[in-house]
Parts: sequence; C-alpha cells; structure tokens
Amino acid sequence: MTRHARLLPLLVACTVACTVACSFEGSSRPPGGALTVRGEVVNFPDSAAITGQATVNATALIPAPAIAVTGTSFEVEGILEHSIFDLAVTVAPTHRTTYNQVTVVSTEELGLEAFAVSEAFVQKLVAAFGATTATKGILFAHLVDDGGAGKAGIAASELALGAGTSGPFFLDANLEPAPGATMTSASGWVIYFEVPPGVVSLAAASTTTVTLDMPTSLVGAASVTLAEVVVTPGAPMPLPTNIAFETQILPIFDRRGCGDCHSKNGDGSQEAGLTLATNSSNAADIVFAELVTERPNIRVVPAAPETSLVLTMPSREVPADRHPNVTFANALDPDYRLLFAWIMEGARRTPPPV
Repeated sequence: MTRHARLLPLLVACTVACTVACSFEGSSRPPGGALTVRGEVVNFPDSAAITGQATVNATALIPAPAIAVTGTSFEVEGILEHSIFDLAVTVAPTHRTTYNQVTVVSTEELGLEAFAVSEAFVQKLVAAFGATTATKGILFAHLVDDGGAGKAGIAASELALGAGTSGPFFLDANLEPAPGATMTSASGWVIYFEVPPGVVSLAAASTTTVTLDMPTSLVGAASVTLAEVVVTPGAPMPLPTNIAFETQILPIFDRRGCGDCHSKNGDGSQEAGLTLATNSSNAADIVFAELVTERPNIRVVPAAPETSLVLTMPSREVPADRHPNVTFANALDPDYRLLFAWIMEGARRTPPPV
C-alpha cells in the first residue's frame, strides 16, 4: 500500500471506466461516473477506530455521488474517472468535520482511510498555541519529501499562505504541539488557524529556494483540512517551450479521459459542443479547431492563459463552475503547465520557430 492510501492526498484506485458525460460549458445531459470508493473513517493521526456514526460528504463532484454510511464504514458510488475531490467526514460530537482530498484513477480498487480530527486534539493545539477556531478553518499541512517522509527543517519564513491566517505552528516528531518551534520537525506537520473558508494552497515564500506542491484544497468554517505538501529543493522548473500541439497537447486529453465525455462518437457525447477525442485520423485538426478557432479567446486565451476555459473548468474554484469534477490538482500539474505554456506561446497548431 502506498503512502497515499494513509496520508493525504489519498490515492484511491478504482475499477470500471467512465462512460458517461461531463460538462465543459454547460450541458443538458446529467454528468456522473461509474467508479466506486469504499473505506473507513478513522482517527487522526493514529488510524485508530472511532466509535459512533460518521457523516460523509463528497465535494467537487457534479452531480453528488450516492453515499452509503454504516457506522464509520462508507461507500461512494458514481464518481467520474480522473477526479480529484474531498471527502468531508464528521463523527459528532467527538470529531469535527475534516476534509480529506482523494484522487481517483482507474486501475483496481483499494480501501482507504478518511481521517477525522478529534475535538480533543484540536483543543490541545488551541491551548498550546493560544489560537482560536471560532468560525474559520484549520489547515493541517504535511510537508514531505518526494518519498513521502516528513520533511524536517523547513522554516516558517519559507512558507506563505494568506493574509489574515494565524501560523504557521509546528508539531514535533511525535505529533505533539511545539510552541517554540520555528521550523518543521521530522514529522513535517504544520498547522494554520483562522483560514478563511474557500480554497487554499500553501506556497513557498518568494525568498526561499524550495518548491511546495500542495493540491488546491477546500476549507470549511470551523473544520479541519488535511493536505500533503511535497517539498523539492530549488525553484519551480521553468515552463516548457516550443510546445507541439499534436505530440504534446493532444495526448493530454487522452490520458485525462476527456474524450470519454467530449466526443462526437463512442461512449461519450460532444458535451458542450466540444470534441476532445483523440481516436480519429484527423483528431489533431478537429481538437485544435474546437479549442482555438470555434470559440476564439474563450476556450484558450493567449493574452491571459490562466483564464482559458480549458484550464479553469478542470481546476478547483470557489464558487465552483459547472464542470463535474476537478482534474488538475494545482498549477504545478505537468499537464496544466503544458497547456498553459502552449497557450502562452500563442496556441499554435505547429511549434514556434526555435
């Protein structure tokens, strides 16, 4: 079992391919999926069993999947392939609402553990750090290396969250509060209080020499959000250049399953009048025309690539758009970066001259 099956974001592999629709700019046909996730709500951080009746909700999926809960065991049905979503789990009154991020692929099924943070643990942190949890959220960020081990030695000055938050505070190697600490311990855990509800992503400060890769995560009022942050030395890699549409951009829509929904033929349909299927001899010409020429400066916007629908629709936003799932964890996703770079270069059919 990989580290992702126990720490967050959790990697859940599921069976059955997606054969139903998704919406890109609005659709008359209801979207949904055929994947199922099963698991158990357990105590953070020791995975101990919890006694009580859990409440489980899934976010960032349209329509909402069917969820069955018995005690602390749950089953979520109707998930679209290649989705990124949160399981918000609560076991009242002992454990507060905790957001666990889950990534779904389509290989085989693995059970997962969705963590719930106890009120007792929260109150221990509040007392140790002199914090408040009245109305805003709490972020538990787990800084790890690329092998999943806790990353020690990351200083508070290297972390940037957002104005108005309280933190960072650090847990020691045994996950106990360390009020005097100024950097991560071997556990790698960092705590922020007073995080406004919405979406959040921990970033590296402008003066640091590390890259922090954290999925854009949902924060709720008076709740806890658990997130894994991969730390790598050095600044983010420069964007790729001289992007070739046919060999670099077109394959993205295949490996991300976009053609399952955006297709003129086959299992999917031409959702929102957009075709992204790659299984025809002239697929490159069709998909390029659909993205660039059919609706200029909407699906791709060379003057402001980050506003292109091909990037914003599959990304997490608040308020959420009509796309039925989140595909890109953040702007560091390799496929997001390829698309962004291609659009920034002018969204050309052939690469620019070298």
